[in-house]
Amino acid sequence: MAVNHRDAYGTVEIARMLGVSPTTAVNWIRADRMPAYKTPGGHRRVKREDLVKFIRENGFPMPANLDDKTLRVLIIDDDPGVREMLCAAFVELSPPGEIVVEAAADGTTGLIEVGRFKPRVLVLDILLPGIDGFEVLRQLKNHAEISPRVLAISGSRDAEVGPAAIRAGATRFFPKPLDPMELVEAARAPVV
Repeated sequence: MAVNHRDAYGTVEIARMLGVSPTTAVNWIRADRMPAYKTPGGHRRVKREDLVKFIRENGFPMPANLDDKTLRVLIIDDDPGVREMLCAAFVELSPPGEIVVEAAADGTTGLIEVGRFKPRVLVLDILLPGIDGFEVLRQLKNHAEISPRVLAISGSRDAEVGPAAIRAGATRFFPKPLDPMELVEAARAPVV
């Protein structure tokens, strides 16, 4: 199964994740407790798998953004009823602790949350006010380091909205009214 995550982390990011000073993270690297490499600019980077191993071996709590077992889902929809229904469906239709779900009411907030929350799956309403779903997809393409699997949704009766969403970068399209079970299964399905 392909997992969307970053490949390497800097010492400041590691320090923030583990609640220590950047100097402590650098000292772990210097003492060969945490394998690292240097970028051409001289910055230390720790591969994700080495960081996960270090965290486990030293008893730190695993940060959510490093935990492969947790599926992070972000729902962007301007309809509060749809957001609530989908959030509840993801929690209720999944084993406990398997999915963490957050929601945003508009495209601007959604893009901010994509950067902060780092979802592996994005449920995206295409017809949002302001920054619509198509613009969200364009922004995601411009930032290749952020690449959640996108499940586009829409209540539009225009038959071209679904194909246009797929062409814009969505993995799948689901017309409203939604079948919550179908959406949850699509989000949990392995990437092939």
